[in-house]
Amino acid sequence: MRDREVAGAGDVNGDGYDDVIVGAQRDDDLGDRSGAAYVFFGSVHGIDGGTELKLTASDGVEGNLFGAVVAGAGDVNDDGYDDVIVGAYGATSASAGAAYLYLGSASGDLATEQRLTASDGHIGDAFGRAAAGAGDVNGDGYDDVVVGAYADDDAEAYAGAAYVFLGGPTGIDLAEETKLTAVAPEASDRFGYDVSGAEDVDGDGYDDVVIGAYLDDELGSASGSVFLFLGGPQGVDPTGATMLNASDGEAEDYFGLSVAAAGDVDGDGYADLIVAADGDDDVATNAGAAYVFAGECRDEDEDGLCDEVDPCVTSDLADVDGDGLEDVCDLSVKKLSAVCPGENSFRIDNVTPYGQFQLWAGEPGGPAVLPSGSCAGIDVSLGTVAKELATLTANEMGTKIVHPTLPDVACGKALVVVDLTSCNASPALDL
Repeated sequence: MRDREVAGAGDVNGDGYDDVIVGAQRDDDLGDRSGAAYVFFGSVHGIDGGTELKLTASDGVEGNLFGAVVAGAGDVNDDGYDDVIVGAYGATSASAGAAYLYLGSASGDLATEQRLTASDGHIGDAFGRAAAGAGDVNGDGYDDVVVGAYADDDAEAYAGAAYVFLGGPTGIDLAEETKLTAVAPEASDRFGYDVSGAEDVDGDGYDDVVIGAYLDDELGSASGSVFLFLGGPQGVDPTGATMLNASDGEAEDYFGLSVAAAGDVDGDGYADLIVAADGDDDVATNAGAAYVFAGECRDEDEDGLCDEVDPCVTSDLADVDGDGLEDVCDLSVKKLSAVCPGENSFRIDNVTPYGQFQLWAGEPGGPAVLPSGSCAGIDVSLGTVAKELATLTANEMGTKIVHPTLPDVACGKALVVVDLTSCNASPALDL
């Protein structure tokens, strides 16, 4: 069984030197295999062996396995000192498991302990078998944590689960728990056997998390899968996971046994992931492999435009005409403006980015239909259509568009914009 018992701890005492944490799950100070963890402090000379700090659970007893996993937790209370998290998947009388958060401080004594458990925990869940800092998944300035429970059986036996807990000014807010499961959980997937913060994979300003399910059967028995959950203003969306698999995955690859953030390996501004598959046998039997997945922007509507600059996927926007289309993406409420007489320009706001659109001028009143083009025959609410002014791309939205004959063609008339993708038309604007 794989263990992660050594990790960077961040700078828990704020002295400018990073520290490390080491787990010892078989330590017996509080009983057989009660467990412990050791923090070693950085200094100008490296690790200072004389400043070792030993951590044990305040409620530790025999069989806790405290220290089975250790990790830096980031700064969950935003006090300027990094914090650490220690897993103890045998930590309760019912053996549902627990994780312990220790808050950094100027003294570095990590005296403030917070015990984390799953609100729906059951005997044998193995909660705390994996634990990690999650970054800031909801963008509130407080770092968050993620804890795996690979034996959770709410969906199926050993299907597994993971839990994201949000940070706050006093540490973890236990009321802000989000349970994550695989997209289609199946028995013995072991989802949550390893967990990690993924940094910001899609560049939306919110950190993401990645969960391994190394016995998932997507590409064959125990081929393994990994699930990426994206952060957002409300935290991690438990319904929006993306499944990742090896392109050459096969049975018993155990892809997802270990998962981690890889930083930005290609320098494109999006965080990347690395996933281990220790059963891969392309080179030799069980030689193993690792796969790097490049981050990229989120494109929810698959229009080729990153969501952070695409107004058509922004939620909670006005819908003036009540047709179910948010105004920034609805040609029925496009805003046109122009000055007549004399100025040979006009302005178009809120046009769908990168779309093609046409401008038509005609007599005020209507109805009238377009006489030609790919959208011929649609009602544009004009009188007699006078002239097509131009075909433009929507990357010119919100700018002043100059047309040399606008006063001659459009002044005293009306202007409409037509989306050549949807053939929707804006209201006519009298000029």
